[in-house]
Amino acid sequence: MAKVDDAGNEGIKLIQFTQDFKLSEYAIHVLLDMGLSMGIFGCKDEPYRLDKTGYFLLYDDVAFKNLNFVDDVCYQGLFDQQ
Repeated sequence: MAKVDDAGNEGIKLIQFTQDFKLSEYAIHVLLDMGLSMGIFGCKDEPYRLDKTGYFLLYDDVAFKNLNFVDDVCYQGLFDQQ
């Protein structure tokens, strides 16, 4: 997320991700699509930009901790329940 935020209003293209990370283009594309559906990123045509949800996950400590709490306690707790 920080890499997308650093790109600012220009955004970042898929090819730039493939040059910086050791993942296939397909893997990066799947992760970015997941981020689009979650509202973390926004995309018109090609450049990806940080959206509101991504901004708060990146800069708001309470939002980040709340997301981890829900994952660790609520969702993972369901799997441990017998």
